Amino acid sequence: QLTTFDAARLLRANTLALEQAQIEAQEASRAKSTFLAMMSHELRTPMNGVLGMAHALGTTRLDARQADYLETIVEAGDGLMAILNDILDLSKIKARKLELEAAPFEIRVLGRQIQRVWRETARAKSLALSLQIAPDTPRWLSGDPIRVRQILLNLVSNALKFTQDGRVDIAIAPHAAGGVEITVSDTGVGMTS
Repeated sequence: QLTTFDAARLLRANTLALEQAQIEAQEASRAKSTFLAMMSHELRTPMNGVLGMAHALGTTRLDARQADYLETIVEAGDGLMAILNDILDLSKIKARKLELEAAPFEIRVLGRQIQRVWRETARAKSLALSLQIAPDTPRWLSGDPIRVRQILLNLVSNALKFTQDGRVDIAIAPHAAGGVEITVSDTGVGMTS
């Protein structure tokens, strides 16, 4: 039979064990975030080299087939770089160090880049991938083009992943409250709430 003293001592021991487990979990989470940030940073350096050389190769004389292969390499490299940036951003968010940029960028150019990156993936799945930009869409926006690009890459990636037949559409149009509205829609299974 437990006495009050024994119960208090047991409760204290359990509390100390729980606090220790929480400290260890937080340390493990920090170590994981640090590792991911370090690895994604280390991988970006050679990836920048690969993309730089691919762009340099693009300035040489290539036949149509070689140019198509090179474009696929660049698009795949851009996709990998976006994943590495996502990992870095996740680490920054956990460390509360993510800062958004405010810079001018051309939304039409960004939209065309996204379409180019995912064109081969769509073609391989026999899906149509369209980009519609409303004529009255502003040419320049102020914001964080890297984050907008990451969000769009992820949205289109998911749309292509979960669409077995039909199409994926990217639409960019002015928003009534200012700025633009970007919509990614598909004929896939959809999501439930």
